[in-house]
Amino acid sequence: MKAYRYALYRRTRRLRLALFFVLVGWTLVEVLRIKYTLVQQSQPELVALGSEKIYITGLHWNSELILRDAWIAAVVDLANTIGRDSVFVSIQESGSWDDTKGALILLDQLLAENDIPRRILIDYTTHFDEISKPPTGQGWIETPIGTTELRRIPYLAKLRNVAMEPLYELQNEGIVPPMSNGYSPQREATTPQHAHSISPSPQISTTPSLSAMQKAMTCSCNRGPTSDLGHLVKP
Repeated sequence: MKAYRYALYRRTRRLRLALFFVLVGWTLVEVLRIKYTLVQQSQPELVALGSEKIYITGLHWNSELILRDAWIAAVVDLANTIGRDSVFVSIQESGSWDDTKGALILLDQLLAENDIPRRILIDYTTHFDEISKPPTGQGWIETPIGTTELRRIPYLAKLRNVAMEPLYELQNEGIVPPMSNGYSPQREATTPQHAHSISPSPQISTTPSLSAMQKAMTCSCNRGPTSDLGHLVKP
């Protein structure tokens, strides 16, 4: 009787031990599977662009800090990831008080090292220069206190159109299809008188694939003091 009980105890013990290791093994497999899934979800998915073209454009004013801390590195990395044949970078700077111009010169050098098509405009016209001009009618507003002041939205729209000029030029040449809404602001876009490009003349691939979908990524980076915007008012 004792021998039978001892044999039964040993079999039960072995069964429990086997079940324990099975549960441990199953738990380990589940943990590894979940970890693998989380790692895969956290990694950016690289999607083949095919014939799509990416147009990166930005307006900068007193944005040296964000440029040097993150923006320059991010744009260079993004442009390299997309590839020189599928990307164009257009930057417009206007009247910065800090060293935004120097930061953009650095960006131009880094893009040049990777042969990325680009146009970076440096404009020495300050906001004070703009608000000191005689009112021309369009883009100005009569305030309740009887003064005529420059409207902020039309002013920024003009700078945006300057930054978008290379894209409009491609549309005019038939290389890139027009915007889906039919809007063509290239007629309004004129390079500021005191602006000059620190980049070489843009050399853009004119392969047939460029006529496919294009995407525009825009950024307006305004950082730093704003006291000279006292007469730059919203509509």
